[in-house]
Amino acid sequence: MKFRSYKLLKTIIRNDKNYPVKVFADKFNVTERTIHYDVEELNKTLKNYNCQIVHELEGLAFESDENSDLQKALISIKNDIHYSRKYRVKLIILELLKAEEPMIIQQFMTLLNVSRGTILKDLKKVEEELIEKDLELMRKQNYGFEIFGNEVNFRDYIIKFLNDDFQFVEFIEFSKNTNYDLSLIEEEKMFCDVVFKTINLEKIKELVDFIETAIGYKFSDKSYYHIYLYLAITVVRIRKRHYLTIGNELYIKVKKTSEYKVSLKTFHMIEELFNLKMSQSEVINLALKILSAGVSTDFTVNKEKLSENNLSLLAKQMIKIVENTLEIKLNDEELENGLVLHLKALVNRLSYHYESNIKNPLLDEIKTKYSDVFNATKHAMMILETTYNCKINDHEISYISMHFGAAFERRKRLFNSRIKSVVVCPSGVGTSSFLISKLSKNFNDLNIVAKVSLKELKEDILKFKNYDLIITTVNLPYTYDNIIKISPTFTSFEKFKLTELINKIKRDYQGPSKRRYSFAIDDFYNEIKSDFILKGNSIEFKKKLYMYFREKNISVEYNEALEEQIKRKGLIELLENKIILNNDQLSWQGAIIKASKPLLDEGSITEGYIDDIFNLVESKGPYFIITPGVALVHSKPSQNVHKTSIALMVSKESIAFNEEKSVKIMIMLALRDNKEHLLAMTDILTLFEKDETVHELVGQDSVESISQCLLKYLKK
Repeated sequence: MKFRSYKLLKTIIRNDKNYPVKVFADKFNVTERTIHYDVEELNKTLKNYNCQIVHELEGLAFESDENSDLQKALISIKNDIHYSRKYRVKLIILELLKAEEPMIIQQFMTLLNVSRGTILKDLKKVEEELIEKDLELMRKQNYGFEIFGNEVNFRDYIIKFLNDDFQFVEFIEFSKNTNYDLSLIEEEKMFCDVVFKTINLEKIKELVDFIETAIGYKFSDKSYYHIYLYLAITVVRIRKRHYLTIGNELYIKVKKTSEYKVSLKTFHMIEELFNLKMSQSEVINLALKILSAGVSTDFTVNKEKLSENNLSLLAKQMIKIVENTLEIKLNDEELENGLVLHLKALVNRLSYHYESNIKNPLLDEIKTKYSDVFNATKHAMMILETTYNCKINDHEISYISMHFGAAFERRKRLFNSRIKSVVVCPSGVGTSSFLISKLSKNFNDLNIVAKVSLKELKEDILKFKNYDLIITTVNLPYTYDNIIKISPTFTSFEKFKLTELINKIKRDYQGPSKRRYSFAIDDFYNEIKSDFILKGNSIEFKKKLYMYFREKNISVEYNEALEEQIKRKGLIELLENKIILNNDQLSWQGAIIKASKPLLDEGSITEGYIDDIFNLVESKGPYFIITPGVALVHSKPSQNVHKTSIALMVSKESIAFNEEKSVKIMIMLALRDNKEHLLAMTDILTLFEKDETVHELVGQDSVESISQCLLKYLKK
């Protein structure tokens, strides 16, 4: 009998209502006919024990009477199962994880009802999987098999294994029902044997709830149950005297965080609840789990709470790079909020070098079907790679790209949906209602969500920029892209003009669109305020600037809530005459020394910073080549950097790092912190997203022409 048939039976028994055959066909990824065959096969055995699966009006149901013996039926069916190798490997690993003593081959043969030779082949697969997770399958003569490795890796593997292969959340819900027959869900029962046999689940849940309350935000479901499971496993492992060890450098770094304090309080509670003594390493590891945990999407983004790592600014710069790469505009608050939430965990993982082993099962599909979005996201992620001196893997990138993919889908839906409009009409209620009725009758695409007076509009003009279209019967002192004046009688010519405008709005959402110059008022204000004496309220001044540029048809962004804490500088401002044209043949070490000279001369860095870079190249290779021919040379922020700065060297001769990698453009980046360079990084990634930039810069014959070339491309 196929294992699928056994799973089908257990699923039908567990369901609290009947489901059609199609539901089960979808669940097991087979045809409806196959499900019918499985039911017939099951009933041949079940009828021997006075029970059966029946087809009722609502769907498949399990039927039994007082003489039924379900347990014997399940045992009989299970003994007749032929497990696939994949499932046998899964069961062997589970047995090894829960074993108190080493296991011998005969135990596996009895469990799976297969030969010794088959078990040996399965154990080879087990060994391969464990090696991928930095664990080892130990085998000793006359002793048996057991899993061996670092305790941190061991616990993480248990969590990953049980979360990937077993219904963890579902089991927790079932286990709360004391009347539920756990023998019907064997995998979850085995799971229970591993973790929950002596653990009070409600107490574990209270601990996770306490952590959420203490840190001030909700975890995502996945992270909630990850920490839930981690705490339970930690208690079990410490009871068995299995302890973990965390390095002193990481201990010093993590101890400064608020998450460490929450972790410490949590373990004080665990010590009292379970009569255990916890080490500092346990506290540090839980703090890392909290730091890297995902935030619930139901949580309203508290930008003040999540701004410690400059996440909002980072998200904005990533969005800008993706927009520039794909030549499309994404005015999407949901995208920014989603990125902030995701980046919170990702940035912490990078900051503390925490290996999360994240895998995205949709990676291949994303890279194939949404390659443009994935590649644009990968380009934007160079900001993080530069900041944290690391390579971000495709699984992490694919999760970020899903946020951008969702934003594009929302954009498409908006294009295909009705246009959100507001009507400005100072006339009486009757006149405005009549006009709205006419508009609605003639234009199915319009969704007129409000009618306002001129006074209301003047009082809160910024609010109305959120509408796709403003229709007015009076002259307005503002010039928006999508605004039209019509008369209350609504003439044929006005109808024609409105049709044209509606079509333009639709085209804008269809994308990709041509790039157009755009900037944020806050950026402009921050740049000029240090050079001029500005009197009066800054918000009012920004509003006036906003209206002025909009009247000139210059696209600007205005966010009253955004008050930048730092003065950001772009690439041109940071370069400040630190451009070198090199005509000499140089080694990569000599090239770095020459390109660093302007930074040394101005006191931005010490020679120790150059040594840091050399050491990194020796250990990691030329990690800083961001695109063919271009190196963004940098090390992490340290005491060897006195001021954030950038120098650029364009070389007529290739600078070879090895036989395969060479560059002609070297950008020296000195970072004082993880914030000041973000705008310049956006400029750099935008500048070199096309090969033609490299060729043109290398073709220049003077520092002045290089500077003009940079300006030309950045102004685009």
